Parts: sequence; structure tokens; C-alpha cells
Amino acid sequence: MNHSANCICYSRKTPEAAFRSTPHFRLRFAGVLRHLPFVIRSSAWLLGVLPLILFTQTAKGQGTLTNGFTDTGTISPAGDSDTWTFSANIGDSLIVRVGEITQTGAFSPRIRLMNPSEVQIVSASDTVAAEVAVTATNTGTFTVIVDDTAGTTATGTYRITLAQAPGPVFVTAGDEGGALANGVTYEPNNLPPGDLDVWTFSANSGDSFVVKVGQMSETNAFEPWIRLYGPTGTLLFSQFDTASIEVALRATNSGSFTVVVANNPYFTDAASGTYRITLAKTGRFEHCVCGR
Repeated sequence: MNHSANCICYSRKTPEAAFRSTPHFRLRFAGVLRHLPFVIRSSAWLLGVLPLILFTQTAKGQGTLTNGFTDTGTISPAGDSDTWTFSANIGDSLIVRVGEITQTGAFSPRIRLMNPSEVQIVSASDTVAAEVAVTATNTGTFTVIVDDTAGTTATGTYRITLAQAPGPVFVTAGDEGGALANGVTYEPNNLPPGDLDVWTFSANSGDSFVVKVGQMSETNAFEPWIRLYGPTGTLLFSQFDTASIEVALRATNSGSFTVVVANNPYFTDAASGTYRITLAKTGRFEHCVCGR
């Protein structure tokens, strides 16, 4: 038995125990992909045919979620589910949002969030996009399970985004988010269903700052929603409006602040749109970009 590139190759001399020790696999023979059961009753008929190649199965869409990064996954065949994980500390603010990209059979995404003790702490589902938002009460690895609400006939593809505060932010290529510079307007920023844009800026205790978000275009009643988190991950502000919204505060501690921009799903979870965002704060003026 040889292992190479996630491939297990068996010969006529391979003992049946080796098959039984493989928990989940696919068999490719004569160009046809066949699914084999968890336990092989008798492998004699398999061992009599050469060549025989077993491929370990990798679940689609599974992996590690990164703060600010948008991943994609596929729920197929019907009844499939994807498992994602991420690490968090006590007191971290956590948002996970999932949104449909394509669907057949009325695919409705569902999120279930499990804590490090593998206990479900929250669940949400909707026709196009769903979100869960919690504060971590323990430290460790959290698990997100994505599937279809009914799980009977629907399949689809989806995007999934984690927003976590505090913590460094990583942005998908072609997506928006990251560090806000004082006086700079960033536009246009696109928010499809399931997307969260995570921005950060630094401020010192006593600094006054304003973050303003304005809608540029919309589909299905897109409403910009701002959530602002302090350097310790505490939610300081959460508000949405039909066209524009701003948060104006004075920092009571120093550090990195996190801004999460999303669509408010109150009217519809299927909304999408573009927006501009600007930070203005006292202290050192960094940039002024005009005509953007």
C-alpha cells in the first residue's frame, strides 16, 4: 500500500484490514467514480481486479475561517453540510454571515455555531443570507456548520465571512476592508449577500472620530449597517439606515477599533449594494483623497 498526494494505491497483496482502516474514501476504477460504504463486508472481489486506486475524500468548502476574509463553499449533493473552524478568546465579538451565490431546489442557507466544548450556542437560517453574532464566553476552537435549512432536495453555493473583534484583519483579493486612513474616502465597496466588510483604525484615548457610510447603489432595498467595536472587542455602536449612517464617538481607551459594514437584513436578506466609507478623527491628519 502506497500513500502519495492524498492517494492510497492498493495492490493484490493489500490485506482487507487496510481497507477497513480507511474511514471514508472513493474508488476510481475503469474511469468510473464509485462510492464505497464505511465497512467493506468482503474485499475479495476488489482485490481480484487491477489496477485499484483509492482516493481519500475531502469535504467541499471545509477549512479555517479568517477574520475579514470571504470564503466560498458548495452544498451538494442534497443533505450535504460543510464544517468551518476558527479560534477565539473569551470576550471576543464574533459575527459569521453566509449568503447564497447559486441554488437549485430553493436552497436556504443555515448556520450553526458550536463553542469549543462542541455545544451549539446559536443557529440562524433564511432564504438567501443568514447571520449569527455572539460574544465568546470561552477560549478555543469554534465550529461553524453550514447546510440547507431543509436538507432534502436543495443544493447551492455560498459565500461565508467571519468578523472578529479584536484581531488582525485579512481581506480577500478583490474584496474590501482593512485599515482606514484618516480623511480618505474608500469607494465603491461591494456587499453581496453573505459578505461582511471589516475595517480597522487606530485611536488614542481622548481622540474624537467619525465613521460615515453612504449607499451608492442598491438592489432589493440594501441598507448600510455599521457596527463599531472597541480595542477589547466590546460593541460600542450598532445602527443602520436607508441611505447613510455615521458613528461619532470619543475614544475612552487606546488601540485598534473595528468597523463591520453589512446589509441590514430587516427588510430583506437578499439585498446587495455598493457604498463609500470615510474616517475622520482628531490628531494627525493622514490623507485627503479627492474626486474618488
